[in-house]
Amino acid sequence: MPTHHPLSIAILSVWLSGLALHPGARADEPEATFHSPTIAAEKALDAAIRNSDADSDMFFFLVKRPRDIGKDRNYSGLFSANLQNSWKLAENKLLNEECGGKYKSGEVCGLDYNPLTCMQDLFEDGYGYRTDSLSHNKASISYRWIKSDGGPIATYRLVRIHGRWLIDGVRCSSGAKFNMD
Repeated sequence: MPTHHPLSIAILSVWLSGLALHPGARADEPEATFHSPTIAAEKALDAAIRNSDADSDMFFFLVKRPRDIGKDRNYSGLFSANLQNSWKLAENKLLNEECGGKYKSGEVCGLDYNPLTCMQDLFEDGYGYRTDSLSHNKASISYRWIKSDGGPIATYRLVRIHGRWLIDGVRCSSGAKFNMD
């Protein structure tokens, strides 16, 4: 009976775990194309983005503007506390610079785009995702409009905590960053 070198078994184990993470992709290689969400981290990101598109109250939660807190509907379970704080700080900085720290009727005070989607408008044809890196507890995923030939609109860092993927950082193609280095 042949003996197997421990290193060979370790390499095979890593390769097999990569297949389990995303069929057809290796864990250490970024995906080349944008596609519908297929792995758990992509599905968690897609659900948050689609929820944001469908529910305008989520924007007010993200930037912590005055709102009916009862409508927050477990939004905090989608995002890390650090990301939520980063959005709040960005909103407060702009609010102070543009409107003296108080919202004014008829004026744009604070962020003028959705800091989750990095856009002002909704896109009805859907989104494509590309996992740039993936480990057991961390993922980097880019997204764009599914029917676009351009680059990503944003790149996200997701972390898995207690078996659930949370969005922990956002880098918009415009250069805006929230809880990202």
